[in-house]
Amino acid sequence: MKRRPASFDALFQAAVILQQLGRTLESIHYYRRAIRANGSVAEVHYNLGGALLELGRFDDAEQALRRALSLNPNDAKALAALGRAVAELNRPEEAAALLERSLVLEASSASTYVWLGHVLLRLERFPQACAAFAQAVELVPDSAEPRDGLGVALQGAGETDEAIASFRAALARDPTYANAACNLGQALLEIGDLSEGFRWLDRAIDLEPSNGRFYLPVVSGGPTHVTAARIEAMIRLGDAIETLPTEQRIDLHFALAQTYEWDGKIDRAFRHLLAGSALKRADISYDEAKTLAFLRSTEAAFGNPIMAHMHGCGNPSDRPVFIIGMPRSGSTLVEQMLAAHPEVVGAGEIGIMERIVPEVWPTIAASTLAELRTEIRRIGERYLRETDGLAGTAVRLVDKSLNNFQVAPLLYVTLPNARLIHVRRNALDTCFSCFSTLFRGSALPFTYDLAELGRYYRAYVRMMERWLAFVPPDRLLTISYESLVDNFEEEARRIVAFCGLPWDPACLAFHAVPRRVRTASVLQVRRPLYRDSLGRAQRFLAYLAPLTAAIHG
Repeated sequence: MKRRPASFDALFQAAVILQQLGRTLESIHYYRRAIRANGSVAEVHYNLGGALLELGRFDDAEQALRRALSLNPNDAKALAALGRAVAELNRPEEAAALLERSLVLEASSASTYVWLGHVLLRLERFPQACAAFAQAVELVPDSAEPRDGLGVALQGAGETDEAIASFRAALARDPTYANAACNLGQALLEIGDLSEGFRWLDRAIDLEPSNGRFYLPVVSGGPTHVTAARIEAMIRLGDAIETLPTEQRIDLHFALAQTYEWDGKIDRAFRHLLAGSALKRADISYDEAKTLAFLRSTEAAFGNPIMAHMHGCGNPSDRPVFIIGMPRSGSTLVEQMLAAHPEVVGAGEIGIMERIVPEVWPTIAASTLAELRTEIRRIGERYLRETDGLAGTAVRLVDKSLNNFQVAPLLYVTLPNARLIHVRRNALDTCFSCFSTLFRGSALPFTYDLAELGRYYRAYVRMMERWLAFVPPDRLLTISYESLVDNFEEEARRIVAFCGLPWDPACLAFHAVPRRVRTASVLQVRRPLYRDSLGRAQRFLAYLAPLTAAIHG
């Protein structure tokens, strides 16, 4: 007797039960059979998409969820699931739009707000991410996850104290939430509370030793904070690194690279750096041709003789001090030294000029000479307004947004009495320090490929040579990182005097002054001096041929 084919209802019910039992792979088989029996039911496509998401098959999940939405375009849950799939496929802008559309249809979904918050974090839209996570907290006040996400968003927005409170609130609701423990530890290190910070980082590893993300913050604090047992655990986890999610693999590669370097195993260290950098480079967007073309166009625009006519039209304030140069050049050391002075506040990498210049550039390009002079003054006044809250009563405010080197002439003409401090370090040491550092989010995307890094460095050197001829030496001081480390007091006195300030002995004990250290890197722990970094690249010289070739053109 011929066997009758199973009905759609029976196949669908079997698939649902199998998925509920955790037998996801089997459930996918039954969902596909159900679709062959009747492909016009949106719910089965939605469930199939969810099962594929569970297995990390994001391309297949996207296809199934789009089919579900073609049958039911206003299904909020399918929109949210598709947003998650698209986010995993590294299309955050599209993911954010899908999640926001889902929330218009179903505003009570805390999980969708959480996913939206994470996508906005990836886009570095921190205020919007704060709002999304805050909405999730309101909907599920006893849940730890949205409070942890809110903490990350607050920290990204520069609200470190509020971030710490949010991480603590997450842990109060779930003391075993390892992610919040790690985030709290990193935030505490940022404000200089090293003892408690490392305790929470250790707690995170104890709670979840197989999470590759948790080791890098500990390693970044230096060898004194890493026990032999931690290193052994890292190495064991490294043996199974291919089984970890991509973000954890990246972090663990960078952590293992540092520990192998401490142990003198340079070949192993470099292999991990290459692997971690390749994964990170594949995960971010960087258009090298566009970036280098922008640098050339900026150099041409500010090198135009018309800039000479801008002298004297800017705001006369002498409050700003701009530290400029390449990342990992020693700029943080200079900022910390200056910020220890009682008349100085260190604002960190605030990026205000990076935001202002693109906004006003079309106006500048189309202006007459008289209009341009007026616009130049407005830029200076706007910068001062936007930093008033940071400066308080300080005589000097230090802005360490390193990309300001691209617009040094504009800084000079808009704020002619500001000081510019250009920190320069040995080319190979600068570039290798960049390559061996995992930066926050999508910051500094040119640092994960040796050749791209070398070409960017060459463009920076060419640009700074031109600016040194434009900005007078009483307004632009070049400091050698190596000289600063070897002759710290002499160079520190020179920098303080250049800033028009009386000498203060506190500048020699900058590492003891409690203050935040915010850089683009994952972690920056204050140390008295960084002599161990001098000549570091020489240990890896045999592996750096693509970098040296690119630097020298």
